[in-house]
Amino acid sequence: MSELTLEQKIDKLLRLEEQNRASIEVQNLISKFFYLQEAGMFEERWDLLANKTPGVRVEAGVRGVFEGKKHAYETMVTHEKIFETSHAQAIRAEFPDLEFETPHTGMLETSVVGTPVIEVAGDCKTAKGIWMAIMMGAKARLGANGQPKPFIVWWKIAADFVVEDGQWKIWHLAQNPLFTGDFEPDWVEQSKHMPPVPKPNATWKNVHKVEGVSAWPVPDRPTTEVYNPYRIDRTPKNFPAPPEPYETFDETTSY
Repeated sequence: MSELTLEQKIDKLLRLEEQNRASIEVQNLISKFFYLQEAGMFEERWDLLANKTPGVRVEAGVRGVFEGKKHAYETMVTHEKIFETSHAQAIRAEFPDLEFETPHTGMLETSVVGTPVIEVAGDCKTAKGIWMAIMMGAKARLGANGQPKPFIVWWKIAADFVVEDGQWKIWHLAQNPLFTGDFEPDWVEQSKHMPPVPKPNATWKNVHKVEGVSAWPVPDRPTTEVYNPYRIDRTPKNFPAPPEPYETFDETTSY
């Protein structure tokens, strides 16, 4: 095997530096995504999606798959604002003597995101990544006790990224819950009573219930595959699998 020339070595180092910089930018993008969610800045979070690249796709849990940036608005903004409005109405009715600055006051969805595996394409035009995230939350709901109810969601997040005008954007986003539940009883006990997980590409069914809401965002198709969450009789799976090094993007391996 011939030794690399000086020019080839320089090109290799420059490409490595570009990939390392891209990896940091992708990590910052996902972290920013969850900071915006915590602040209830849903439209700003939605704007992290690609603007010019065809094929934008978002799927979160059993909400289904939303194709295109315009339709992704329904799950990333409209869906969230339904919960936010219900929370605001419930908590204000429960505490009429308190002042609430915004509909998001008293509501919390804060996440610790970690365990990243990020691969930037050899051509540095796309990237892939997977993370785990623990979300701690508090939310009131109409038709229930007006007190905010604490909950936890343990997510796996998988995403494809693309460069647009020198800026990294989220191209495909898949959020799958490993576990979701309340703080009482303990999460192992709760897992014994969880409803069945939809099979891959099963008929979409709206499982969200909020008093006074009859129309919900309808996906283009059902969730591709919901992660098989914790049960005492189930084995954890390597799904979605961490990305492997790659040279150029291949749709067959997209998240």
